[in-house]
Amino acid sequence: MQRENNTEEEPFDIESTKFNKGDGVSVLLPKTFDKSSLDYLIPISGLGIGDFVEIPLGSKKSVGVIWERRQSNLDYNKLKYISRAIDIQPMDYKFRRFLTEFARYNLIPLGKAFRLVTAGQDLLSLTSYRKTYQSGKTNVEDITARQREIVSFFKQNPEQKFSMKQLIRNLKTSSTTINALCRSGHITCTTEILEEPDKLCVGSYSHSLSDKQKVVSNKLKEAANSNLFKVTLLRGVTGSGKTEVYMDAISATLDKGKQALVLMPEIALTIDLVKRVGERFGMKPSEWHSGISLADRKRLFKAVSMGKVNLIVGARSALFLPFLNLGLIVVDEEHDSSFKQEEGVCYNARDMAVLRGSTGNFPVILSSATPSLESWVNAEKGKYDRVDLTHRYRNSSLPKISILNLREDELEVNNWISNGVKSMITSRLEAGEQSLLFLNRRGYAPITVCKSCANQLGCPVCDTRLVQHSYGVKLLCHLCGFTAMLPNECPKCMKIVEWKAVGPGVERLAEECLKLFPSAKVGILSSDNIQNNSILKEKIREFSSGKVDIIIGTQLISKGHNFPYITFVGVIDADLSLQGGDLRAAEKTFQLLRQVSGRAGRGKRPGEAIVQTYEPENLVLRSIVDYNDEKFWKLEASERKFNGAPPFGKLIAVIISCENKKELMGVGREMAKLWETMKSSKVTLFGPAPAPISRIRNRYRLRFLFKLNKSLKTQDRIQKWLDRLCLPRSVRLTVDVDPISFY
Repeated sequence: MQRENNTEEEPFDIESTKFNKGDGVSVLLPKTFDKSSLDYLIPISGLGIGDFVEIPLGSKKSVGVIWERRQSNLDYNKLKYISRAIDIQPMDYKFRRFLTEFARYNLIPLGKAFRLVTAGQDLLSLTSYRKTYQSGKTNVEDITARQREIVSFFKQNPEQKFSMKQLIRNLKTSSTTINALCRSGHITCTTEILEEPDKLCVGSYSHSLSDKQKVVSNKLKEAANSNLFKVTLLRGVTGSGKTEVYMDAISATLDKGKQALVLMPEIALTIDLVKRVGERFGMKPSEWHSGISLADRKRLFKAVSMGKVNLIVGARSALFLPFLNLGLIVVDEEHDSSFKQEEGVCYNARDMAVLRGSTGNFPVILSSATPSLESWVNAEKGKYDRVDLTHRYRNSSLPKISILNLREDELEVNNWISNGVKSMITSRLEAGEQSLLFLNRRGYAPITVCKSCANQLGCPVCDTRLVQHSYGVKLLCHLCGFTAMLPNECPKCMKIVEWKAVGPGVERLAEECLKLFPSAKVGILSSDNIQNNSILKEKIREFSSGKVDIIIGTQLISKGHNFPYITFVGVIDADLSLQGGDLRAAEKTFQLLRQVSGRAGRGKRPGEAIVQTYEPENLVLRSIVDYNDEKFWKLEASERKFNGAPPFGKLIAVIISCENKKELMGVGREMAKLWETMKSSKVTLFGPAPAPISRIRNRYRLRFLFKLNKSLKTQDRIQKWLDRLCLPRSVRLTVDVDPISFY
């Protein structure tokens, strides 16, 4: 994203306006309705614009932010007073401008943008408490055998304190059992206030950079010291030391007394980065993602707003923390589609990081081995600076990549590993090295067919097939989470049948590996077998140590992990991501296969990768084999430009859903008629049409797709159309600006 000039911006006071008792103000609420702010009165002098406050809302309490002075149209005597100020630093004008432009760009009410700031928070009670449990009385005569086992565990660890989560996980017990032992005195429960997190030490610069890395590091530090908005694309081959280089820019930011934010696309990737930052700075950074507790979220939210935390490593939601003095954002793996939020408020965290840098006037670094086409084009146009790391650290070699033609090396029935890949794995096993097999398909098999009537098992509430999991025992819908056991009889022909599994998932591939290599230790890394952050950390540690001979993974394995013992990567089905009508199919395939092949040869031994395909002449695959990234980007950019597709044009999707199909179609027709009365020659509308997945969670779905030029003024016309809509309560509407998925 490159921020467009906007001559119609709302004025923002650099200094917060202070109000007197009884003044009328507008308070922004974290609500989804269009009227996101309500009028209130100031209870005491000294409150100002940007202050977080508690306000009465009907019979309930809500958090809000004083947004502006307002002379209400309501009777003064009917206005309510703000209840109190909340002990959080006021939201400064830069952050308020970011939220305003965020809402405008993504075509949502301002209250929805503010809701992202307060999501998962209890800002009305910001004191963070944590309960810990330790050994109590040791008498075990009056308790059950299972409770005695738990008391025995505490006896063996008399001085140690445990959280409830640790006890449930380690002892395979429940909170009910623990609370019962607390009431009986066998376990002591202590409630303590969480301490504020410490700042990282400053002045920690790398002393082990190569000459080429130092050149790039100096450019990034120069940008960090400029105190000006600038976007730098850091493009480096896998294993080139991008993280070590951008940490120098973070050090420069911290040296100035400013805060820094590193955005990661997956929680899994924070594990390695947190460890490396800890080694570099002498202490770990603060983390912000769905894996941290509510108590930690409350503690960090307040500490960030007061400047008591100077480095956050987090997922996309960290972008909405109220930093006191944010001076740098790094978006690592900036090409990753996981930065795109596709439910609720739809936004791309990479693009919104650029917007936050623009409104806050500080630099942004986008880091990737395979940049998004949007970032590559912006760098080509000179809108972004670009720096490159073209060699791996210490000049270790990039893996040799070759294509295996499956039309020549034919696969056996119900097998997916070719003879060429088998021989490579065999040689690695003999040498004591690791192999990685990549298949971007979760579960055991994607399709289950009745052998009698060819019926395919589908989700009862979604227009999609059920996927076999747990080695063919369980069925799962990847959209709504519906689960069921594999039935004994077909629901269509009602016969007791033998089901046929069609196609492979990672579990079926693991099954094949165990048959081919019975003495090898095989491990799977997929979101299905990662229940929490602790299990994920343990998996990563296990794979990194070399204890697993063959690692089988989905795209989760391709993202930035460093497994030093992997010397061979086999891509099982390179054609899988090239299928379908996705305009970014070629780009995503290129990025995914380049990233996963880069897992090989990152240690002392050279690596090799084989890509299995039925399309060996495909230009995407040829570019990967030849390491000719620039050729691929130029070809892809040329084709997109010819078709007016992103990043040269703009797409906006509007999706409506309803449980009643007939009602939905009627609403869709009325929306289309309204657009006809206000359409523009600069905007083309496709639809409304049933979505490719026409039903999710028993709600039918209809899509509008707008194609337009890259102008906020043109985009504002769609906002005016949305403002004039009057939808029934039964119909939900979602706006997706710059969509990634088209389901």
